[in-house]
Amino acid sequence: MKNNFIILSIVFFSLYSQAHNITEINGLFIHTKEELHSQIANDLHFKKYYGHNLDALFDYLTNNIHIETTMTIKNTELLMLNLGIEYTQNFLNTLKEVARVNSLIHIVIIK
Repeated sequence: MKNNFIILSIVFFSLYSQAHNITEINGLFIHTKEELHSQIANDLHFKKYYGHNLDALFDYLTNNIHIETTMTIKNTELLMLNLGIEYTQNFLNTLKEVARVNSLIHIVIIK
């Protein structure tokens, strides 16, 4: 019975993952704007034409994401240190605006 539960859990997680995008941006591991945008693009399977800037991020997330997507941002203080306070605040504000426009996108910020 326990093995059946494990198999069902794996199948459920696999199906859930296919129907739900997940990305975690951790300030501990992001040191440049390029790393930030590359991780988001890779995790969310962006097309190659993505422009790797905040305007392109807003446009892509509001126009091209059609399934539930959770973006978790951790260690924002380190992001501010690595990317600059103004850029990090603009990044977070962009994500909040994206979530307002596209109800399929959920933003979780963990300081």
